[in-house]
Amino acid sequence: MQYQNIRKAIFLERPNRFIAHVELGGSVVKVHVKNTGRCRELLVPGAVVYVEDFEGRMGNRKLQYSLIAVEKQNILINMDSQAPNKVTAEALQNGHLKFPGMDELVELRGEYTYGDSRIDFYGKDCCGKEFLLEVKGVTLEENGVARFPDAPTQRGVKHVEELIRAHEAGFEAGILFVIQMKGARRVEPNWRTHEAFGEALQKAQAAGVKVLAYDCRVEPDLLELDEPVDVAVETVVDQDAIAKAQKEARAQAVAEMQAELDRAKEARDKADDKRRQAEASVETLKRSLEERAKTEKKAVLGADKDLAQFELLFQQAQETANKMHGILLKVRSRDEDAAGRLVKALQALAEAVGRCAE
Repeated sequence: MQYQNIRKAIFLERPNRFIAHVELGGSVVKVHVKNTGRCRELLVPGAVVYVEDFEGRMGNRKLQYSLIAVEKQNILINMDSQAPNKVTAEALQNGHLKFPGMDELVELRGEYTYGDSRIDFYGKDCCGKEFLLEVKGVTLEENGVARFPDAPTQRGVKHVEELIRAHEAGFEAGILFVIQMKGARRVEPNWRTHEAFGEALQKAQAAGVKVLAYDCRVEPDLLELDEPVDVAVETVVDQDAIAKAQKEARAQAVAEMQAELDRAKEARDKADDKRRQAEASVETLKRSLEERAKTEKKAVLGADKDLAQFELLFQQAQETANKMHGILLKVRSRDEDAAGRLVKALQALAEAVGRCAE
């Protein structure tokens, strides 16, 4: 499908589901958003967007511009929620898309009422076989994986369940995911957003409903159904997400361990500081006591000359005794007899000193 009068703009904000503000030609312009999904990962301030200008063909429109596409990194994504049905109809009509097991189409109708639902397409081939096809546009992509839906969709679950009943009633039935971009390796249910839709899709595939997916060739003014893409209906283990979660968990664990080590180091440093302070206090007190003792001793000795002389002789005697003890040890190592005589002499001296105290 082709768009007209496409202009490049910069996304600013989205006040509600239907309206966005963009910078266009140096002015802030209000534009219609042709997608009521959340699109939070796409419509971020500063993103490059493309809008269709309806000047001269406004009709009953209230706004001159409609937001058509957005650039996400190096991927151009079409956001027009009406476009998937249009490109599907074109592909069915020109033969680019063929419903599995069907021959050449002789009838194709849109918005077909079945049960309590309106299914996107009804078709009949030249052999009279009939099919119902529901189309789902996909704009959510993460690391090469396209996911649907980007918000809970009870209506989507209802359509899937209706297709199961149609298949049981004899229709061929299918769901087509139109990925409105290039680069997706596969499409899968968005289990985190709406688990019930994934479960319904699993049930439908098991019942025989065809589950198909195509990507699109996207240009600012063009959207065309392009190539088939794998569909992973089963619960997919997202290895990238697991690896990311494990990496974050390891980083968190390391951070917690480091914080614990830092706290222990801080406590140890504080304890060391207190110990050093205590040791310094003890040393200061010891020196103070020693100085005080010396001062008091000097004061006593200074007041009595006899005491002072006794102190001097006592120190000399101690030094002499230490020297004699050293000589005794040397003599004992080479002459036991001589050492014995020295011991007797020292004992006699000790007795003499002892008598001095009587």
